[in-house]
Amino acid sequence: MFLGLWAETGEDKYLNYAKRVGKQLLSESVYEENTGACWYHAFDRTDPEHVTAKIGYLDGSSGIAAELVQLYQAVTNDFDVLRLPDDPYPKTKTPSAK
Repeated sequence: MFLGLWAETGEDKYLNYAKRVGKQLLSESVYEENTGACWYHAFDRTDPEHVTAKIGYLDGSSGIAAELVQLYQAVTNDFDVLRLPDDPYPKTKTPSAK
């Protein structure tokens, strides 16, 4: 969300928010030798001991990894991303944005 707002408005505060979120995501990742990085979640609040590592785009590692790649592209001034059909934000930084 913050990267989309940054791409739309060009306001650095949104990019800074995205960087903070990226740091938090990286700090919560777990690297395993044979599987790579993953993020464990306790989605089932009625059974909090049931912890899983989802892999989906919406609720798992795929979406987290995609967001981290987009953050890298934004920081390196190479922001040109694939957006999902229902995503309201631009795929590149808007030229009129700061």
